[in-house]
Amino acid sequence: MALRILHGEFLSHHVGVMHHLLTPERLLSSVAARPALSTLIDGNISSANETSPPKILSPFRTGESDPQNHSESQLGRHYTIPEDIKQTIFKHGGLPKKFDELTHVFTETSIMVRKPFLEIKDYVKKIDFNRPAVRFVLYGETGQGKSMTLAHVVHYGFNAGFLLVHVPWVNSFMRKSKDISPSESKPGMLDVPINAAAWLVHFRAQNQHLLQKLDFKTSKSYQYGPRDTIDAGAPIEELIEFGVGRAKYACDVVEDLLREVKSASNSGLFKTMVVIDGFNGLFSPFMKTLRMKKKVIHQRCTLALPFLEISRFDWCNGVVVLSVDKHAHTDPFNAESALPLYLLGKEGWEHLDPFIPINVEEYNTAETNSALDYYIDRRWIQHPGAQSESGRAELRAMCGGNGLELLKLCAPL
Repeated sequence: MALRILHGEFLSHHVGVMHHLLTPERLLSSVAARPALSTLIDGNISSANETSPPKILSPFRTGESDPQNHSESQLGRHYTIPEDIKQTIFKHGGLPKKFDELTHVFTETSIMVRKPFLEIKDYVKKIDFNRPAVRFVLYGETGQGKSMTLAHVVHYGFNAGFLLVHVPWVNSFMRKSKDISPSESKPGMLDVPINAAAWLVHFRAQNQHLLQKLDFKTSKSYQYGPRDTIDAGAPIEELIEFGVGRAKYACDVVEDLLREVKSASNSGLFKTMVVIDGFNGLFSPFMKTLRMKKKVIHQRCTLALPFLEISRFDWCNGVVVLSVDKHAHTDPFNAESALPLYLLGKEGWEHLDPFIPINVEEYNTAETNSALDYYIDRRWIQHPGAQSESGRAELRAMCGGNGLELLKLCAPL
């Protein structure tokens, strides 16, 4: 009873005080003073902004977003790809599916600076482009970062002014082609028109800024049908648009386009960077279609031919960066080795030899810690136990330096 009385007196006192504070006179005076107060606050905020120190980056980040400037001092650190560049070069593929999904969760696209990329960059800077195209082959176990390294290379090529010929994943048309049809230009062979048209869209998006500036025109006329002709001297965009709009001829257009790219590179109009992920898939003894569930001998796939042709070294002003992957192998679940000789086979090895092998190794301790710091920062790891030193040590041991395994282990945390 006494508590109720005290509580009632407290509420009465509180209401009385609020009534006194909210009298008409006080409200009017506060309204009158508001502009001056607002000006004072705004002035203080503006002054604070002018004198605020520069933002300090976390140790696992680097503020350098241009791959051309990446060096060993940034090894193991994450750099962020500007959103406009990401939408230009990776809108139609190029990032691993799981990673691309996470970029929406993380609200940014960040890639770790690693040694394989720096090795390729240093080689490219020293290349004599007047000589035949140099080929690089990335290899390593699944999940160790080959595709992420290629994404880093694509960003570097874009910023360095290369014309990009980028195949995000060979098996997208060798194993998962949406449709097949008999080729009219090559009897006995098969087209994958939808995949070819999609690749032309990807090529156009990545190189639009260059195509608008370069005087890149067809060197000869092309006849695709009784009424479908591209005249000699036509802008190369006209050839691309035709292939996108007439998917029936898209495979032939890809072949003619890459032939024009090689010719223009030889003449010195521009430098070309070819990047193909899962290149050994081109040498698989068969291909599959999603709709018809059929196996087709790969030598009969017309879309494979231009990518095999541009990966040769019979042209200059170009560089070719490829990856070989167990998942692109004939029997991905029983692939015994991740080495290029095994995955390429005799035919693939003879096609590429000579080339420079680049081993994409597992994360070292510093890289694993950097990845964990990044996941904690992005709230991908929220469990306190996983953020402790003992939890981090357990995650390092369980993933074995495999970036993909680490990502999976952290998902439920």
